[in-house]
Amino acid sequence: MSGICDHCRQALSNSTNKVIILICGHGYHNRCYNLLDKTCKWCKEYYEKGIDENVKSFLKRLNKNDEDVDENLEVDDCDEEDDVIIDPNKLNEISYKI
Repeated sequence: MSGICDHCRQALSNSTNKVIILICGHGYHNRCYNLLDKTCKWCKEYYEKGIDENVKSFLKRLNKNDEDVDENLEVDDCDEEDDVIIDPNKLNEISYKI
């Protein structure tokens, strides 16, 4: 904590207002925190940006995969013989090799 309100940039220690220090470490005057609808503006921005980037990346990967899929392939074209069936009693015997 820097001792400065993360909203109005005024000192927290010299304030007659109540001070709120959030678990994220950001600090606000009570009045400033209420103006922000009781949310940390920095963390909210950070998470919104991260979610937006992740969604864009996910959609990009989905679109790339759609382009790679053979449009003529039908679900019925898959052979059941190709399916791998694992006996639940033998799960402990499975080893992963890298």
